[in-house]
Amino acid sequence: MFKKNFLIITGYAVIIAAFLLFIGFTDIPGRQLALIQIPAEDASTIVSGCKFIESKSGYVKCQSTASGTVMMKGSSWMSQTFDFESTASYSVDIYAEGEPTGTTLKQWPKMALSVDGRNYRTFTVDNNATWKKYSQSVSFADGRHKMTIRLLAGSSVLSQPILYVNKVEVVRKNPVLSGPLILTPADNPKSGIYAKGATNVEMLGVNFTAVDSTSVNVTDIKLTGYISDDGMIFAKSLSLPQNDDGLSIGDRITAIRLFEGDTSKPLDCIITANNLSLSVSTIQFSACNWTISAGTTKRLLVKGDISSNATSGSSDSLSFDIESTTDITGTDDVGGVVHASYDAPPNGITNPKIIVTVGSSGILNISQSPMTPTRGAKFWGQTGTEFSRFRVTSGNDAFFIERVTLTPLDANEKINFAGNVANTTIVYKNKSGQELTQNAMPDSSGVAIFAFTGDSRPYIPKDSSAELLVKADLKTKSQGATNNKFFSIDFSDNYKGSTTDSFRAVGEISGQVLNGASPGINDVKSNDIYVYQVYPEFHMVPTSGYEPVNTNDVIKFTITAMGAPDSVLWLDNSSLPAGSIVFDAVASGDSAATDLVATTYDASDGTIKSVDTIRGAGDNPNVYAPLILDFLPPGNDIEISAGSSRTYRIEINFSGFPHRRDFFQLALRDNQNGLINWTSGNQATGSTAGILRTLPMNGPTFSKL
Repeated sequence: MFKKNFLIITGYAVIIAAFLLFIGFTDIPGRQLALIQIPAEDASTIVSGCKFIESKSGYVKCQSTASGTVMMKGSSWMSQTFDFESTASYSVDIYAEGEPTGTTLKQWPKMALSVDGRNYRTFTVDNNATWKKYSQSVSFADGRHKMTIRLLAGSSVLSQPILYVNKVEVVRKNPVLSGPLILTPADNPKSGIYAKGATNVEMLGVNFTAVDSTSVNVTDIKLTGYISDDGMIFAKSLSLPQNDDGLSIGDRITAIRLFEGDTSKPLDCIITANNLSLSVSTIQFSACNWTISAGTTKRLLVKGDISSNATSGSSDSLSFDIESTTDITGTDDVGGVVHASYDAPPNGITNPKIIVTVGSSGILNISQSPMTPTRGAKFWGQTGTEFSRFRVTSGNDAFFIERVTLTPLDANEKINFAGNVANTTIVYKNKSGQELTQNAMPDSSGVAIFAFTGDSRPYIPKDSSAELLVKADLKTKSQGATNNKFFSIDFSDNYKGSTTDSFRAVGEISGQVLNGASPGINDVKSNDIYVYQVYPEFHMVPTSGYEPVNTNDVIKFTITAMGAPDSVLWLDNSSLPAGSIVFDAVASGDSAATDLVATTYDASDGTIKSVDTIRGAGDNPNVYAPLILDFLPPGNDIEISAGSSRTYRIEINFSGFPHRRDFFQLALRDNQNGLINWTSGNQATGSTAGILRTLPMNGPTFSKL
């Protein structure tokens, strides 16, 4: 209960908050004071119910009025210090409403409760119709404690949820905790899933608080184990119903160790009895010599090693608890024997909060990464260019990868891969977080095998993921590269029909070996990449549209030749019919539209490169056929060395656009094959839809006013 200068009601301690803080009595009897601390810049957010008293040190002090409600915005917080007369467990009940942001995906306010600087719990205040009670059990020792309630800041400073608090009640639970040592559940560890053979698994956390004016030296700790074959019904060893009555936690655990959780320091205990395989299902630790200083709390952390024994089904579940207060023994400052006290066993006995699930095996899943390159173009001799990304996701165990097979899954693409790739590289991270690379040359059949050993193996953390980035060095002309070939570099679950030779991963915890036949290990297709000796890359040069009258430049663009240093891009029909660019003419105009003449100029020197006709093709709205730049005389061919760029403009002398809102536009699409044709090294090449990634390219619109 509270000391006498606080409100006492029928054996229960009740503190009612106005404005999220607690109304109590000061040392002057009869004078009620509620202190609310809100950053001064947020003072304007306080609604009626807070009578302003003073502003000091950046905070506003208020006294409660009739409404007893506060509105909080931003990252506001408030706290109150008060005294307890007896050690006990209390329920802190906060009555609050929230006002969310957003409409479809609502962001409700988050309210954090902390005591003496330790965060007990964060509530999502997800109601705005009536006051709702949010409760947390807190054990208070005799003496002074500071309780704080905080509105956590939202994800955006421009749009913050709002928290309203009506009152806070702190109610003592029965019975009052007695004795100098109190046990309460710790926030960590959490439940988890592990593979057989896992070591140092965190299984239980319990707070030990020396609450009296004496330290406690804990000497003996007895733990009770529980097992379940379905994760729902838990029992001691040899006590499960029906066909599983032979299961024991001793068959699932090979070792149990105790630690001081906040320092990770092992407790120097001796195991004096291990009956985890028997129906009593206990393990006894003695001579621990673990000191809890007066007025402090330490966390007991229980870790265990899981056996490699087969599970009863797909999984088994384990838990530990301190079943009785007499299972903890220690001495006080004068040598007196003490035991623990608690409201209830900290892990819930057969209804455990912390559950360790032992899976029959760890798993890996291979998939295409969202960051994998899209379809596109590469050129001869290009090095370190990215082709694929694969995401490897683990479950129940961490894994080291020891073998990977990369090859096009399409048999027709294997010859293109072998004929155009000199070397492949996988970029990855090892367990230390170092970024490493491993190389492999494709063999004549179009397969690249990667082998990893020791500390250089790719590492996939437990219940996490990592990525394998695949790069390639492309062959040059002298190495036998071939033009206009496509292939993808894919993950394969077999090598020449063998799943054991294609892939291998080893579980870090369990030692389990996975191969290409294991669940989750499947073929993964990447995207096709086209390889050219040289190819054009188009970029728009910004220009403005006017009216479709007189003579105007209708589009301006730059062509960059992407290729090996000794390559040349030609747009030339003098020797091969492979020099053309097809533009769409999107236009309206007179139903008897006349042909339009388009002249293409080199923007740098004004020379004419092509003179072409846009034919009238019918009625409104699309009365013109495409513009085909064929680079025939009287124009000149286009010649661009690899790595260089040239800029061009197309000029049209408009006629046949007499009506208001008539319009004209040129566009270079990417929706069908052969819209762009070029030559290099006497090899004619036509574009493939979706491969030249800088397209489409749309010129400005010319509109009749």
